[in-house]
Amino acid sequence: MAFRKALLTLISNQPVIIAGAPGTSVQKGDHPLLRLLSASSGVLVLSTPAYVSLFVIHLRHSLPSLGAGRVPPDLGYSVGASPTLQFLQILCLAYLFMVYGLTLWNWRRLNLKPRNLAWSAVAVTVMACSLLPADSSDVLEYIGFGRLAAVYHVSPYLHTYSEFTDHFSPFVTWDEPMPYGPVLLPIFAIAGVVSEHQVLVAMYVIKFVWLLIHLLNAWLIYRMAKSLALDPEYALFVFAFNPLVLLEQPGNGHNDGLLILCGLLALFALQRRRDGLAVWLALLCALVKISGLFWLAGIVAFLIRQRRWRGLVQGVGGSLAGVAFLFTLFPGPTALLNLMNPQWQFSEDSLPTVLIDWGGALCRRLNSTWGYDEVFKIDRLIFSALFLGVCGWRLISIRDFVSLIRELGHVLLILLLGYAVSVYPWYIVWLLPIAALTDSERLRRTIAVSSSAVLALYAFPYALVEQAPGHSAWSGLRLGMAFGVPIGFWVLDGIRESRSPRVGPVSAKMSTASAIGATSRSSAAEASPYGAPSATLHGFVATLHVT
Repeated sequence: MAFRKALLTLISNQPVIIAGAPGTSVQKGDHPLLRLLSASSGVLVLSTPAYVSLFVIHLRHSLPSLGAGRVPPDLGYSVGASPTLQFLQILCLAYLFMVYGLTLWNWRRLNLKPRNLAWSAVAVTVMACSLLPADSSDVLEYIGFGRLAAVYHVSPYLHTYSEFTDHFSPFVTWDEPMPYGPVLLPIFAIAGVVSEHQVLVAMYVIKFVWLLIHLLNAWLIYRMAKSLALDPEYALFVFAFNPLVLLEQPGNGHNDGLLILCGLLALFALQRRRDGLAVWLALLCALVKISGLFWLAGIVAFLIRQRRWRGLVQGVGGSLAGVAFLFTLFPGPTALLNLMNPQWQFSEDSLPTVLIDWGGALCRRLNSTWGYDEVFKIDRLIFSALFLGVCGWRLISIRDFVSLIRELGHVLLILLLGYAVSVYPWYIVWLLPIAALTDSERLRRTIAVSSSAVLALYAFPYALVEQAPGHSAWSGLRLGMAFGVPIGFWVLDGIRESRSPRVGPVSAKMSTASAIGATSRSSAAEASPYGAPSATLHGFVATLHVT
């Protein structure tokens, strides 16, 4: 009742926006929810109950295990997770995506101010950071790698934690060398030292760093969107308020924010014609996770297309020098081969997983001697050739900075939805900066749909998918919702666009202005650069468009 009274008070005290043409701003007679969204902190007020609920859910799930010196089971998909807490988590995330989608749907009418958005972004990020990691225990593995380097003074690329026994050993479940690049190691090492005294504090040390990186990423996106003459407030909201980004980075503590930071810094340097620095920063992106190579390839393709040879040579030379330094810093050249994420060396959650399983079942029916390994190799051989061809096609389509962002998004989207054999929900976060900065409405909408659909991987209880009668059908439905829905949306949206009337001269001029030449928010409000809602797609999917 107190929260409801606070909402009503905020609505009644908030001035209603009535400036502008009818239908372009919030009117006095509009729904109270819409009026609340138009308030200076309306999105924050609506989001707060869900984050408070997630805090309680994650606390109930993770704290007993951590207090007992055990690794908490993954709430999203584990035999030890409570189905009730899992269901409640999905309800909270669905609600957050509803608020997110409604805000995008009504963006031009809300007229949210940059300062209010910035403070709200800080607030929701802090709330997400307060959550105990529940859907993944990776942050504990990060601390383990840091302890190897800072406490035991050995290379985490040559040793595993199973070689040591101490109070932290029960929290480490990976018996393999560090699969991430050395750029992350200083952060892990600091947390490793802190864990000598308090494990929980060490977890929040890492999460606090991710909080700062997330806010820095949001600031970079705002600056670049402004220089591209896009709507910078919209770009900020698309990235900084996306529930998947907040759950996986400051929430569950995944390290993908640093990959995004290096990629954005590379694009930022490229905008300012610091080409050598851009290549070097893109290399750092690849030295966080192997997927950063696609950022590096895109920037190199851009420099070649633009014939900016001097910067390219400087960047490549500096990158080679940096790699040579790493070879001397980390003994053994094979250590750097561990940068390849081992999760991409087997199939787990992806559409190729379905094909590989079907292939294995067919071999068993035919009494073939082929097993999983043979089917996996054949699948990777065929689809690797196709994927490399698609990558080459998209990279040679790069003409300028705008097309660089667009084609990078296409490559990463194809990688995650169609090629990679093991995709976790936090991988989709790589796409959100592209969604914020791209000029492609279709690409932006598909990424937004992907960020919500991938939560299907957290929605199905382990027992239902792995143990219940008909579990194969449930498993197929789970993967189909997570990856098939975005692919289907992408295809259908492309068909809809191809059947739409050709853009007239006035509309074309307005679209171009929104992408490369619009100079004010008011002009953008007249010519919505982010597209109209689809006439054939309804429900929440439609709310991801901006009217």
